[in-house]
Amino acid sequence: MLLGMLAVQAAYLFRADITRSLPMLRPLYLAACAQLGCTVPLAQDAEQIGIVASDLQSDPRTPGRYTLEATIRNRAAYPQAWPYLELTLTDIQDRPLVRRVLTPEQWAQAETAKLRAGFPAGRDQTVTLHFDAPGLQAAGYRLYIFYP
Repeated sequence: MLLGMLAVQAAYLFRADITRSLPMLRPLYLAACAQLGCTVPLAQDAEQIGIVASDLQSDPRTPGRYTLEATIRNRAAYPQAWPYLELTLTDIQDRPLVRRVLTPEQWAQAETAKLRAGFPAGRDQTVTLHFDAPGLQAAGYRLYIFYP
């Protein structure tokens, strides 16, 4: 009896790790947590998410207006939480001019249900951001993926 209770407690405490390692158990955990009032967090393994391509262009018609286009990929075999992006505009000597952190809600351009479901395993996501940075003479940029 005590061993069974210990197993149940361990299954609860390590639910994120278990569902990441054994994604086929995620539906069972989701059903159980719906009854128990708990959540099953998505994995957050930034090393399994990569920037496949990125490009930053200034708008020649509107000074200070930029467009960032990027493709990120979840290389993991399991869905993950959508990562945060950090965009840094740099000067000609690669010194930071401005840095901005973008939440998944700001860059993923997805409805809430898609954000909750997570970044699907083995999939790419295109990012297109238009933004203004007036008065900056940005010569380059850096783009990072991270989880807070």
